[in-house]
Amino acid sequence: TPIRLSQITLFRVLISTIIIFCISVSTNGPGQLFDLIWNPIFQILALAMGLVYYLELINWFYAVKYVDVSVASSITTPWPVVTVFLAILFLDEPVKNYQIATLVIVCISVYGILWAGERKRKTVLVTARN
Repeated sequence: TPIRLSQITLFRVLISTIIIFCISVSTNGPGQLFDLIWNPIFQILALAMGLVYYLELINWFYAVKYVDVSVASSITTPWPVVTVFLAILFLDEPVKNYQIATLVIVCISVYGILWAGERKRKTVLVTARN
């Protein structure tokens, strides 16, 4: 039987959880982690974050079925930039030079991905006509 999208997503989330668990234990020690495990607020937030991540991955895999990967990637690439803008707007965070440089790099990269995808699409259309 073929592997379903929900199975791929579950394994991605599971692998991410294992990696984050190992990093957390190695940097903070097991004591702090096990204290958080019994904290009900942490449990609710962790469950909500896991659910949002799972749903995001499911949507990603469905989107890639219908949209070129370069276009789908260019949609998700700017999210860290959006996060910086939200932090500036709501948390009054100062803007650092490296954040501005990163914004420029992300914008150039997204433009490059979209340009390359459009160029590829036009090449395919011209080839199909001939």
